[in-house]
Amino acid sequence: MLHKRKKRFDLRLSKTQLRANYEYAHLYNLNAKRIEFNHVNFKYALIDFCYFHEARFRDCDFTGAVIKDSNFRSAIFVRCTFDYCTFSNTILPYDQILANLPAKQGWRKYFLQNLRVNSSQTGEWDVIQKITLDEIKTTLQHLRNIYKHADSYYQDKYNTSARVKAFFQYWPLRLSGFLWNHGFSYTRVGLAVSAVLCLFSALRTYLLSSPASEMTETFRLLGDSIMQFFKLFLDYPGFDACELSFLEVTVTLVLRYVAIGIIVNIFYARNLKH
Repeated sequence: MLHKRKKRFDLRLSKTQLRANYEYAHLYNLNAKRIEFNHVNFKYALIDFCYFHEARFRDCDFTGAVIKDSNFRSAIFVRCTFDYCTFSNTILPYDQILANLPAKQGWRKYFLQNLRVNSSQTGEWDVIQKITLDEIKTTLQHLRNIYKHADSYYQDKYNTSARVKAFFQYWPLRLSGFLWNHGFSYTRVGLAVSAVLCLFSALRTYLLSSPASEMTETFRLLGDSIMQFFKLFLDYPGFDACELSFLEVTVTLVLRYVAIGIIVNIFYARNLKH
């Protein structure tokens, strides 16, 4: 059934709105600064070019609402519903919105994706990392629920092939978070690279040392291998990698350029403002 939107509202509101019904309404150019909305129904409303600075929303329902070109700066949301709600070019108090995420994992995932796009439209780059990490966390939980058949919803919706696919999507994403926080942490990138290079060194030591080798000789070989891999990775001036095999050199150089790509991505995510 198709619904026509009600007459647009272009008015000033009383200080408190209690149980008002704006379902399917078109709210345009509305000045609602510091207005209190209690148990108000905004279901499937079109909220366009409205001003809600320091407004308070308590137990309000924004299910299916389309909100664009509006300002909710310093607004407060308590126990509000945002299922299927979308924002576009709208200034938001993201800490408040993130405290009122949809309960279902699937809805939450798409809502967070929309919040990330909206934050980039308004140039609020400082919150993109937090939203992206929340989105990835929700995606991980969603994938985990799929491959574990967490409840009847997942059991009915996803078959065996979907569970296998979710399993192989879940673990690489989980590993990415463990190694470098999904590309948002310089520190974790450095630690991950160091761990991989040390692993290469230990493997090389194991392959080159003999069972009869003394412990001191084994540790000396391990130390030399670590130095060689790190010098190659850092392109240390004057270093000759002739003692390393072609495969070792190739893998280390690939690791270097992958790390550089991740670091560049972190730099732009943190510093790009336009």
